[in-house]
Amino acid sequence: MDGLRPLAAVVLALVALPASASAAYAPHLAASIDPTTPGKPVALTTTVSQAAGETASRTVKVQMPLGFTPNLGSTIKPCPAASVQARACPTDSLLGTASATTPFGPFAGTVNLTGLGTGGFQLVVLLSGKVLGLLPINQTLNGTVTSTPAGFLTTFDNLPSILTTTLTLHLDGPPRTLLVTPTACGPQTIGGDFTSQNGEHATSSATVTISGCPPPAPSISRVRVTPRRPRARQTLRVSYRLSAAATLVLRLRQLSPRRRVVVTRTLSAPAGAGSLRLRGPRSGRYRVELSARGGSTTRRVTLRVR
Repeated sequence: MDGLRPLAAVVLALVALPASASAAYAPHLAASIDPTTPGKPVALTTTVSQAAGETASRTVKVQMPLGFTPNLGSTIKPCPAASVQARACPTDSLLGTASATTPFGPFAGTVNLTGLGTGGFQLVVLLSGKVLGLLPINQTLNGTVTSTPAGFLTTFDNLPSILTTTLTLHLDGPPRTLLVTPTACGPQTIGGDFTSQNGEHATSSATVTISGCPPPAPSISRVRVTPRRPRARQTLRVSYRLSAAATLVLRLRQLSPRRRVVVTRTLSAPAGAGSLRLRGPRSGRYRVELSARGGSTTRRVTLRVR
């Protein structure tokens, strides 16, 4: 703790938890984002909690999944070192807020940017509180955020050996946010990796879900027309596989002896394998065209009617 005076040390020793009040080292990570829509600058809230009898953490790492990307439109600016030392960072360095619960009382403060580079950035958590509601104490936590093959990794190392039963960091949304949500919808796992003051190791994870993506465009595959060499007026069977329910458009186009569309049919079809029947035309060369409205692909099969 910053400027920890002897009196503060005595107070902390007197109120420290007894050694017998122990529990297995198992920090728990919770997380939420706002908004949850894809490709948007995002506010992020993470909370690391521990049971009252656990060993305090020395190192806390939080791994964001690969889909989260830098916000190139962020207006955040680093807090100068002198301002960090004076605990007087300007508002344009403010990333968000922080709060902590300890056996000695609650702490609260800010999260500020202190450095920015191509491979990541540095931040500081400036907490303040009163031990037992009487003795003012300041706490500074330094963190680094690095870009890794698995995504952005936030690391807080050399943490004080005082148990924090909850530590919540809320990083604001735009315009200062440094993160953008993934462009793909679905669950995203945020990983937590923890090492205690005694060298114990634990992991925890939290899941956030990206939603609101437009439905994927339907696609058609495995289109076949049987028989391959039909006789005039023979019934044709057109089989296919559809990736999603859609409106199908079937066209039978004559190629010779002259070019024209002979048949056009429109029908609603569910996802999966399907087929439809089509009365064959007169002798000639034809092409069956099958497309799904909203899709970008038309499947074509050419055949000759005897």
